[in-house]
Amino acid sequence: MNQLGGKPLGKQVVKATLFFYEREKKEYEYTAGDSDEEWARFQKGLTDVLDVFDGFIERAGNVVIKDAEEVLEGHKMILTDPTLAERVKELIYKEGCTAGKGVALAGIEMAELLGETGDAYMEARKQDVSDAIGYLLDCIGREDAEDKTSEKNLQEDFLTAPSIVAAEELTPADTVRLAGKNLKGIVVTNGSLYSHVAILAKGMDIPVLFGVPVSKEWHGREGILHGAEGILYVDPDKETLEKYDIFLSDNTASEMNTEEKPSPVWQEYLFAGSEETGKVRIYANVSCPDEVSAAMEYGAAGIGLYRSECMFLEKTVLPDAVA
Repeated sequence: MNQLGGKPLGKQVVKATLFFYEREKKEYEYTAGDSDEEWARFQKGLTDVLDVFDGFIERAGNVVIKDAEEVLEGHKMILTDPTLAERVKELIYKEGCTAGKGVALAGIEMAELLGETGDAYMEARKQDVSDAIGYLLDCIGREDAEDKTSEKNLQEDFLTAPSIVAAEELTPADTVRLAGKNLKGIVVTNGSLYSHVAILAKGMDIPVLFGVPVSKEWHGREGILHGAEGILYVDPDKETLEKYDIFLSDNTASEMNTEEKPSPVWQEYLFAGSEETGKVRIYANVSCPDEVSAAMEYGAAGIGLYRSECMFLEKTVLPDAVA
């Protein structure tokens, strides 16, 4: 039995077969054309990738994932930002780049605009740019318009049995693709509580464990994900299985969502103090609306610093005077 820890989101406890997921990455070769041909290739790829995301949005609606449409529309905004097309056109006509190379370089530049802050929230937004550009590159690389990432049969469930998905990384579109009655939990190596995958998982009411080094060898093995404790058991032993079988049989889904609520170490200090100083209250530092409700849930006395600039950084265009 392997027992691994990570950063948890969600308090649910689930037992299911582990499913290792890795989106197929293909390298496409095509004969480079002149500048006009490459510009036309970019425009066609852009049209195709927007169709791809419309397909994901439709699926998100069918499986009822809260906030998914907003997240995926955000990716479409990245791709339709006029500055992206302008930069790609410049790279094609002035520097002789192919459509693919132009998009790749422009995407790197877009991500760099967000800076090297080391902030988890900003790193997640840079990943959003990378994810969106990656899908555009896929579409540009495909000569056959039928062979697009909108992944044929998108409206059919990808998972055919109850599963805990293990992946090195997941894009929001990957998460929507996997969503459905058989997705019971997610374990991912790369990502954070600030990622859009976290938002989508919360909307689906399933537990996620971030920062776990996953393995392809787990595929098909039994797993138990304990959200409240931030633990994944791979090939649990008999004693562990019996313990969780009893737990799962004695608790309904609603009870598992509410019990074992994490108690942060700092919570005991929320109203600490002395006769001289009085009570000490802890206020939260937040950077997006979702964190406000989380801060309240964990007992913060209020919001001490609201990083409103982060909301603007999620957008791909500057706000006008009214905004």
